[in-house]
Amino acid sequence: MSEENLYTFENEAYRKTYWHTCSHVMAQAVKRLYPQVKLAIGPSIDSGWYYDFDADFSFTQEHLDAIEAEMKKICKEKLPLVRSEKPRAEAVAYMESLGEPYKVELINDLPEDAVISFYTQGEFTDLCAGPHLDSTGRIKANAFKLTQCCGAYWRGDSKRKMLQRIYGIAEGADEYIPKPFNIDFLKIRIINIIAERQKMKEIYMKNLQAGTMDNVEVCKLMKVDELFRDKLLSIVDTQYENSDFSIEDLSEHLGLSRVHLYRKMKTLFGVSPTDYLRNYRLNKAMLLLKSRKYNISEVAYMTGFTSPAYFTKCFRTLYKVTPSEAMTT
Repeated sequence: MSEENLYTFENEAYRKTYWHTCSHVMAQAVKRLYPQVKLAIGPSIDSGWYYDFDADFSFTQEHLDAIEAEMKKICKEKLPLVRSEKPRAEAVAYMESLGEPYKVELINDLPEDAVISFYTQGEFTDLCAGPHLDSTGRIKANAFKLTQCCGAYWRGDSKRKMLQRIYGIAEGADEYIPKPFNIDFLKIRIINIIAERQKMKEIYMKNLQAGTMDNVEVCKLMKVDELFRDKLLSIVDTQYENSDFSIEDLSEHLGLSRVHLYRKMKTLFGVSPTDYLRNYRLNKAMLLLKSRKYNISEVAYMTGFTSPAYFTKCFRTLYKVTPSEAMTT
């Protein structure tokens, strides 16, 4: 395992740790929303995680939706996960004070020499051997899904109480989907990609209007999209002054056909390669005009336009003001 893949889903240990932390986030969300619910166990499994709960009501889809929403809030709070240890008697007393009988039973069944550890995140503490991520902020808030709730006997014993087991899945790496393929994973990945690319389009338009197209605002994309975006920006930034630089040249620099480039640009930015290059030139022109160091014709030629009249027309179309007006505002 290479160092760069150490903290990706290609690393099984990291994948299980990620899912295990997801189970704690889910348990914290449940306790925030339904404090009376008792906690049982919440391990990671081959396809995600589950947590068993003792509740005096049946979890419905509405409950799962509410828990998911609260989980997203917890992820955004970026709560550190802090490990601690307690002697057996103190650990039992602590869980009894929280009203968690299943945790008390688990502690009492541990070997005499067992290390009894807890993990705390914000107001929530759970009995757990770990390991965990260092923060709830490591979990992608838009990349997990609670898939179902079903009955499960406590400790798998049909003579014990029937609990409610909530299952969850999450993906934490851009290119990894575990095999055999899970349809829920695929659905989440597709939803996530669409959301990421929509955000990229919104950032592009915001930067365009603000005159900061060369500002790479933080936006989590698939690695291949990030590489494409960064390479595109680097090429255009070094070539926008060159009036002979064409879309054919851009395609060649990127190693893509014009058709593939068009599709890629429309998907990521919502504009064609021609529009992107022209908008970038106009964006640079806006900055030059505001500096008031150059006249309009000079700015037009400095940003790759061969006609000041055409430059003025394009500038007015994009910014709804003339170059002259831009210089005075």
